[in-house]
Amino acid sequence: MSMTPDALSEQLQAACGASLRSILLFGSAAAGDHLGKRSDYNVLIVLDRLDADVLKTMAPLARRWVRCGNPSPLLFTTQHLARAAGVFPLEMADLKESHRVLAGEDVTRTLSIDTSHVRYQLAHELEGKLMQLRARYLLVHGKPRQVTELLVRSLSTFLVLCRGALRLYQPQVPAKKLDALAELAKHVSIQTRVFETIAHMKAGRAVAGVVPDALFDEYVRMIEVLIDVVEARSHPHQSAEEGRK
Repeated sequence: MSMTPDALSEQLQAACGASLRSILLFGSAAAGDHLGKRSDYNVLIVLDRLDADVLKTMAPLARRWVRCGNPSPLLFTTQHLARAAGVFPLEMADLKESHRVLAGEDVTRTLSIDTSHVRYQLAHELEGKLMQLRARYLLVHGKPRQVTELLVRSLSTFLVLCRGALRLYQPQVPAKKLDALAELAKHVSIQTRVFETIAHMKAGRAVAGVVPDALFDEYVRMIEVLIDVVEARSHPHQSAEEGRK
C-alpha cells in the first residue's frame, strides 16, 4: 500500500501533536526532477524533543513509509537542525533552497550556510563516493546490465555534488540537478554529455550505441575533473595535483 508525503504528514501531525514543529519535503520531488518509481520521497521532521517516547510513537508510521520504498525520515530538534548546517552544509543548502512545507513552520529560513564548510564536505564526499564507485565496479565489470545499473544508481549522488560545486562559483543554483550541471559547465571544463546520457537511461529512454564499460570510464574521468575543480577552489594558490599529495 502506497503512502504519499501529504498522507504521512497528516498522520504524523495526529501522532505527534503539539511537539511537532515542521515537516518538509525535499530532494528531487521538491526540486522538480522526480522520476516516479526511479525516485523516492525525502522528508525531514523537526520536533521539540526526540526522546524514546516520541520515537516509539513515530515508529509504526516510519516503517510503513519505508515499506513504500522511501528512505526513513530525517529527524531533528530545532537546535540540532541549526548545528547540522555546519556539519552537513551541502544537504542543508539544498534543503534551504528547494523544499516544500508539508506542515508547521518553514524552519529553513534561519539556516546559515558557510561556504568554507561546503568546500570541505565536497572534497570529502567526492573522494569517498568515487572510491566506493570504483570498488563496486570491480564486482560488475564485463556485465553490461549491472554496469548500467551502477551508473544509474550513482547518478543522483554525483549530480548533487555537481550542484554543490556550483555553489563555489555563484550564490544561487538551479533546483534541478541537470540544470545545475549545465550552469557548472559555464565555469569549469566539465563535459555534461556523460551525465546526460546516464540521466536518459535512468528515465528509461533508449540510448543508441552506448557501451556501459566505456561510459563508466568517461563518467569517472569527469568525476576526477570535478574533484580537481574543488581542490583548486579550496587551495587557490596551489595546483590540484599538489593539493592531493
